[in-house]
Amino acid sequence: MADLDDIKDGKDFHTDTPQRNTPFTLKGCGALDWGMQSRLSRIFNPETGRTVMFAFDHGYFQGPTTGLERIDINIAPLFPLADVLMCTRGILRSVVPPATNKPVVLRASGANSILTELSNEAVALSIDDAIRLNSCAVAAQVYIGSENEHQSIKNIIQLIDAGIKVGMPTMAVTGVGKDMVRDQRYFSLSTRIAAEMGAQIIKTYYVDKGFERIAAGCPVPTVIAGGKKLPEREALEMCWQAIDQGASGVDNPWPVVQANVKAGAHCVTLQVENSPHLHHMLHWLGEQNAEVSGGTMPVLRGISLCPATPLEHILPVIEDVEIIQILAVNPGYGSKLSRSALLRRISRVVALLNAAGKRDAILLAVDGSLNLEELPEIIASGVDRVVSGSALFRNDALADNISRWLTTIHSAK
Repeated sequence: MADLDDIKDGKDFHTDTPQRNTPFTLKGCGALDWGMQSRLSRIFNPETGRTVMFAFDHGYFQGPTTGLERIDINIAPLFPLADVLMCTRGILRSVVPPATNKPVVLRASGANSILTELSNEAVALSIDDAIRLNSCAVAAQVYIGSENEHQSIKNIIQLIDAGIKVGMPTMAVTGVGKDMVRDQRYFSLSTRIAAEMGAQIIKTYYVDKGFERIAAGCPVPTVIAGGKKLPEREALEMCWQAIDQGASGVDNPWPVVQANVKAGAHCVTLQVENSPHLHHMLHWLGEQNAEVSGGTMPVLRGISLCPATPLEHILPVIEDVEIIQILAVNPGYGSKLSRSALLRRISRVVALLNAAGKRDAILLAVDGSLNLEELPEIIASGVDRVVSGSALFRNDALADNISRWLTTIHSAK
C-alpha cells in the first residue's frame, strides 16, 4: 500500500523515564473503576477534593415550596455559582438547559410526599436513564432508625449494584428517623452504614459537637446538606467548620455567595455557557456593593470565556462588565489551549474591545495553568491581569514564586 511508505519508526520513547501512574486521591475512592473515578472528578475538584453542590430536588416530595415555585426564574441564575447540580430527572429535562454544562447528581429515590410517611421511598430512576441524561451520580435517601429503614437500605444497595456495572457513583443521603435526634452518634451510625453498603459519596448534616468524628468514621467523601435557612455569616461559618473538620463539600451555595459579597468580595465572574440568565445576573451584581474597610465599593462584574466559547458572546453584555476573563483550560477537565491558540484568542478579544471603544474600560484577564515562561508573551499581547493558583504554591515556595511572577509581569509591561 502506498500510504505505508510514510510510516516511520518512532524515536521518542523516553526509555530513561518510567511511566508515571497518577494516584486518585479522593478519600476512599482509589480502587474504583476508571469511569467512576472520572465521574467523581467532575463532582469534586481533582486538585482540592472539594465541591459546592447545589441541590434543588426538594420538589420530589414538597412540590412547589417557597423559593422553588419557578426553577427557571429563581434557581437557574444560580447554576454558574455551583460546582455540581442535584435535581430530579423531570426538572433536568424540562428546565435545565443542556448547555449549562455542569455535572449533575440525579435524585433516584421518591414515591412519597409530605402528606405521608417520608421514609417510605422506592427507587424512582433507572441507571439507564441516568446514563442517558449524562449524570455523574445518582442519589437516594437512607433512613436509619425509621420504620422503613430496611427498604431504604435496599434502595441504595440496588442503585450501588447497578451503578458499579456501568461506573455510576451512588450518593446516600442520610434522612433522620422519627425516633432519632440529629446528633453525632446518629450521623456516625447512618453515614457509616451507607458507606459499608458501598455508597461512594455520603450527604449528611453538620452538627456542632463531634462532626469531626462523623467525617473520620466515614471512609468516603461527605457532602454537607444545607438544612434550614441561616443568616449569611452563620452559613459561612458552618461551611468552613464542616470542611475544616473533614467534609469534602457543601450543597447550599447561594448563602455563601451572598455572604462573600457582603464580606467584601468585590469581583465576581460568570461563565457564559453556564449562565442561562447571564444578563439578569450581571444586573443583579451591578446593584451590589461590597463592604470594604472604610465603606463600600461596587462589585466588579466579569464574564469568563472557556476555550470554545464564541467571542461574539461578549457583545450583548459588553456594557455590563468590567472584566473579561479568557480561560486557557476547560474548568473541571483541563485540555489547555496551545500557546499560539491562546495568543490568537487574546488578540481577537483585544480587537473586539478596540472596535467597541471599550479597551480602556474593561480589564482583560487570563486564567488557566499558566507558567512563568509564557507570561512575557501573554502580558505583551495586551492582558491586564493573570490568574494563577497551583503554580504559585509549587514546591512550598509561595513567597519566592510570587516574587518571580511579579518581577516577570512588571518587566514585560
